[in-house]
Parts: sequence; structure tokens; C-alpha cells
Amino acid sequence: MRAIAEHGVFCALVEMPLNLAFFDINAADKVIAEYTGIKTWYVGGHSLGGAVASIYLSSHYESLSGLVLLASYPSLDVSLICNKAISIYGSADGVLNRGNYSEASKFLPPTVREVVIDGGNHAGFGMYGEQEGDGEATITAGEQILLTAEYVTEFINV
Repeated sequence: MRAIAEHGVFCALVEMPLNLAFFDINAADKVIAEYTGIKTWYVGGHSLGGAVASIYLSSHYESLSGLVLLASYPSLDVSLICNKAISIYGSADGVLNRGNYSEASKFLPPTVREVVIDGGNHAGFGMYGEQEGDGEATITAGEQILLTAEYVTEFINV
């Protein structure tokens, strides 16, 4: 988030109970209500957070411009209501279930932009260290974060 903000994009990271997005699906409501001067909103998340972001989008699509998924996929069909979507994952991601990811791709708009970060893994989208079952990254988490910020910023600004 910080790397995206450094590109001039307003970012808000909402705190989740027990660090699990499912426990406060509507957490973005508070941020959107507080920052009334911002007219263009995207919602997104990493892993489970992305799935929850798609749920939020499904009931708030009139006020959102798109969806950002990091090593994630939607948990329900947003293909007809989502204006824009980007899906980014690492080539060495050992946590993302590729079968489920492939199956869920039909839930995204046909214009979804898919980006694979060569050498990136699941944990590389955050700063929480290694994750059990993940593949071995051939780039640093810092490099993955900077690449992700560039892709997301470009996506938002198009």
C-alpha cells in the first residue's frame, strides 16, 4: 500500500478483526464515508482479502470503479457489475490454488488484466515473512512490492 501511495494514489488499509477480512466485510464503508472528497474508489486485497473485496464489490458496485486482486480470485460472480479488474500473482506462488483460480476467472469481467510477476510468490505481496506451502521466490519481497505498485498504479490511471 505504501508503495502504491508513493505513486500518488490515495490508499487506505483497513484493520480487520484477528487480521481476517471475513470478520468485517464492510470495513471500507468507514473509509469511503470519511474521505468524501475522493470520487473514484477501487477495492482489493491479498489472498483471502481479495475474495472478501469481491464480496464487498458485489453489494457496492455503484460506488466502486474496480477490483484489485493480489494472489487471489473472486468468491462470487462480479463479471457483469465490475467495471475494471486486475489480477496479479507470482509465478512461484505455492499457496494460490491454481485450479480454483482458473475456475473463478469466469467470475471476473472479460476485460480483466492478468499479470504474473516472474519469480514472485504468495508471501511476497506482504511483509510477513515466509508462508508454509509457498514456493521459493527468486526476487525479493521488496522487488515484488515495487512491481505490484507499478502495475496497480498503471491499472488505476488508465
